[in-house]
Amino acid sequence: MDYNQKFEPIGNKVIHGAGQSPTTFKNYSSALYKSKPILYMMYIRINEISLNFSKKLKEMQNISKELIPQIGLNLKTREKGSQCREIFERKYDKELTSLCKKIKNLRNPTFLRIGYEFNNPSHNYNAKDYIRAFRYIVNSF
Repeated sequence: MDYNQKFEPIGNKVIHGAGQSPTTFKNYSSALYKSKPILYMMYIRINEISLNFSKKLKEMQNISKELIPQIGLNLKTREKGSQCREIFERKYDKELTSLCKKIKNLRNPTFLRIGYEFNNPSHNYNAKDYIRAFRYIVNSF
């Protein structure tokens, strides 16, 4: 079925992938015969973008420069929990600017899961703050 949507594969294809480490991705890919994965999943916390994001992108690109990143952006820090309010109060602008530049420089389609699994009680996001942070991040691009 074709829905004529952006990023929808043409014909009878499914976009799929794996991730979280190059080893896991390569194991998954080598287990498949015909339809190789094109999505590479990675997770990054809002406050760890400067420390870890470049490394994660490089690991992905070492596998293939054609892979599509699927980035799970966690809006919590390990120490303080939810940072939604701090995000729209501009306390993470440096990190967001870095994230946006790196994604734009890839020139590949990218799926960004902002505050993934936002309704999971363990994330403990305040709904109103989450919505404002989500919109703030989207408008950063």
